[in-house]
Amino acid sequence: MRAISSSIAIMFCFIFFASPAFSTSVAIHSPVELLLVNPSPQATAMGGCSVALTGAESSAVGNPASLSTIYNNRLSLNYAFWPDEVKYMFAGMDIPLQTGALGVSMSMLSYGRNAAGFDDAGNAYNLESSNETAAMLSYSIPVIIKSPLDLKIGLVGINAKFINKKLADYSEESPGMDAGAIYFVPFIRNLNIGVVARNFGAVPSLQSLGAGISYSSPEFEQLILSADGNFPSEGQSSLSCGLRMSPARTVKLYAGWQDINADSGAGLRVGMGIDIGDLSFNYAIAPLKEAGPMQSAGIQLALGALADPRIAADYHLKKHFSQARDLFNRKNYVKSRFKLDQILSLYPEYMPALELKDKIGQLAQDSGYRKEIELYHTRAELAFSRNDLLVASKYYTLILNMDDEDVLAKNGIEKVKNVMNEIQLEKVREENREMLERLWKIAVGFYNRGEYIKSKERFQEILVTDPKHEATLKYISDIDNQIASITATQVNEMYTMGTELFKNGRYDDAIRYFEAVVIAAPHRIDAEDFIARCKEKIQEGEEKTRSDRLAREQDRMRNEVETAYNRALKHFENGDYVLALEWFNKTEDIASRYEFKQYRDESRRYVDTIKAALAEKHYKLGFNFYQQNRFESAFSEYRKSLQYNPENPSVKVELDKLARSLAQQYYERGMSHYTQGQMDKAREYFRKSLSYKPDKEEPLRALERMK
Repeated sequence: MRAISSSIAIMFCFIFFASPAFSTSVAIHSPVELLLVNPSPQATAMGGCSVALTGAESSAVGNPASLSTIYNNRLSLNYAFWPDEVKYMFAGMDIPLQTGALGVSMSMLSYGRNAAGFDDAGNAYNLESSNETAAMLSYSIPVIIKSPLDLKIGLVGINAKFINKKLADYSEESPGMDAGAIYFVPFIRNLNIGVVARNFGAVPSLQSLGAGISYSSPEFEQLILSADGNFPSEGQSSLSCGLRMSPARTVKLYAGWQDINADSGAGLRVGMGIDIGDLSFNYAIAPLKEAGPMQSAGIQLALGALADPRIAADYHLKKHFSQARDLFNRKNYVKSRFKLDQILSLYPEYMPALELKDKIGQLAQDSGYRKEIELYHTRAELAFSRNDLLVASKYYTLILNMDDEDVLAKNGIEKVKNVMNEIQLEKVREENREMLERLWKIAVGFYNRGEYIKSKERFQEILVTDPKHEATLKYISDIDNQIASITATQVNEMYTMGTELFKNGRYDDAIRYFEAVVIAAPHRIDAEDFIARCKEKIQEGEEKTRSDRLAREQDRMRNEVETAYNRALKHFENGDYVLALEWFNKTEDIASRYEFKQYRDESRRYVDTIKAALAEKHYKLGFNFYQQNRFESAFSEYRKSLQYNPENPSVKVELDKLARSLAQQYYERGMSHYTQGQMDKAREYFRKSLSYKPDKEEPLRALERMK
């Protein structure tokens, strides 16, 4: 950092004391002064206001102090032009540093064949092929009051400029310098005051003082209001004002005004911007007294990783902490504590947040604070007694936000959860009462016959729906005790019975005995092997059964699918595509259900071909009707085309355009009948309008008025 500061200081000294200046005997003045043009479309559209703004594109040109609010490498490219072929180009790079930000930029002003300057005697000179270039180095740092909170109260910054003019037969090289500051007004969030001294070291006619004020409201469409005053050393002072708002997340709109004394032109100027990720586009148009309206366009791009990743994290951390502190100052301790908890979840050692949270904890012992908690307790208990669980939960949560160690509130939250769970469980029981009663009878029947494994399975099915069913839990416990008491001899008997059933092909019954063996004797791997073999045999049997059933069904349906396919093919060959489509769909449905793969695939191929042909046919018919101004017929044909090919973007566009046009036509007809007192006809046309555009507000409002 010392090296950077030293380099900047040396550069300033070089610019101011070592730069030569050359001039002819007669000075030429250009119609547009390079040092007076702000390349930012945002500043242009907001009436030239930029003194108190922070972080705007090319913001260092307006006030170098604003640079230190950036936290990402940023490239700005701007282009402005006038009707007489005067062109202005700007390229700048902003780089965040550990304690501030550095900016470097180049700008060029060129003149076309229609541009003219004048000398001190008032004689005009043609400025074709003339130009002005400037290099600028900017540096800005925040002003921080050292304390546990590290309070940022403002920003300061400087620009060092070097200008080279080549106008007709006149050339000049000269330095210039800007110095600025922005002050964050305390106790009024988002209000800034800025001052800047411009172009010191340049010719006196370019030197000026600027002052500005800005206010931003993130809650209201990212609104920014600003006003500037410019006080030149020569000439008249001027005032300007502007605003920016974002009606959508990616869109910014600008508007501004300069008064009649402004050198850069009086009157209204407007602009807009679009943000796409790290890329921003901005455009502005503004009047200019002599050269005509200026148009300005700019691109801004965030490049690569942060120069120092800690800069962005620190910026956002302090921003969130500032919000928590503001909530604390407004005595909104609950929200402040919640915000602090969010900060400490990511930065557990952040001392300012820990200290502020400790202050809130100390306030918790305050009698007024405790009285508020007691009031919440009373309201929570009253709501709980009335079974108003949502209100009770709300008050218990408020208490815990104020004092997260409150035992009564924790118990209250638990009580609410238990009651909610019980209500939900009772609802499930009622909805499944018949099924639970049926399972209960089956499970008890198996138990009474000593078939414990089957009984336990049914009881477990009951617990899936009603996990707290006490009688079921008792039966399962008893079954487990019965199985645990089975002797080794009984285990062997069950195993032998299982193998006999397996040999006889009764795999469903055999698997129950082997499972009982595994439960009673978990070490019996031979029983586990038999379980796996039983499952394989059961699966093989199911597959064979399915195959046999499918073969029988195919024999039964073969003639029907062949008949449907041949009929579809005949319609297709005769060019009757609508009937062909109907029969191919029917063929595909039968072939899919009974697994006639060849017929299914062939039918699908024909269906795709027919749909494409019908979609194209109706699209062409719709286009022909549109050419003949038969818009309703065109709409009908486009809609049919879209039914056959719903993904056709051309048809979608045409259909939407026609729908809007027809809806408007019928609305206007309805209004004509309405003004003539023909209410029935008016209603008919308003409804017809809505048939094309159901969400059209005008006919909806008209029908509402006519009720």
